[in-house]
Amino acid sequence: MGQMNWVTGQTRPDMAYEVCALSTIIGSATVGDIVHANKILNTLKTVKVSLQFPDLGEFQHWKMVCFSDASYANLPDGSSQGGYLVF
Repeated sequence: MGQMNWVTGQTRPDMAYEVCALSTIIGSATVGDIVHANKILNTLKTVKVSLQFPDLGEFQHWKMVCFSDASYANLPDGSSQGGYLVF
């Protein structure tokens, strides 16, 4: 779980919810949860993602852009989740 959490925090924000939700139930995981974990791991290994940045132009014209989102009590254990991206 730690490695999947690290990957989603560093390079795969598209999978962050899936891994976070799984990590909240790992202490009492069922066979179905392990099957789901293997599907998540397979997705992390096989689905290629990339970011493409246009020409950013002159440094003096750069701007910082932030995005955030949160959900209340959306995880299986009833806890909440939030995240942000800064470009």
